[in-house]
Amino acid sequence: MGARIIVFYAHDVQTVAETIERYCRHIERTDRIPESEAEFGYFGKHFTLAMPKDVIDDNDDREKPLSFFELQIKTLFQHAWSEANHTTLLISQKSR
Repeated sequence: MGARIIVFYAHDVQTVAETIERYCRHIERTDRIPESEAEFGYFGKHFTLAMPKDVIDDNDDREKPLSFFELQIKTLFQHAWSEANHTTLLISQKSR
C-alpha cells in the first residue's frame, strides 16, 4: 500500500517530511535525487512507515493488518516529471 503527498513548493517537501517524522514511526527514509547536479531526473522523499493502529477500520481483521506502507512526498512538478518519465519508459519497453 502506498500514498503520495504533492506540494507546490520544494521547501514544503521538507516541512511535510519533518511533520511525518514527528508523528509517524518510520522504518526507512530515502531521498531520491539524480546522481549529478548536471543531470535532471527523479526527485522525491520516500518513507516506509509503520501503519498506525488507529487507521485500521473496525470491520477489518485487526489480527492481520498491514504492518507498513510507503509514502512519497514531492512537488507537483516532480510528480508530473516522474509520471511522464514512467509512461515514456513503458512505451519504449513495449516497442522492443
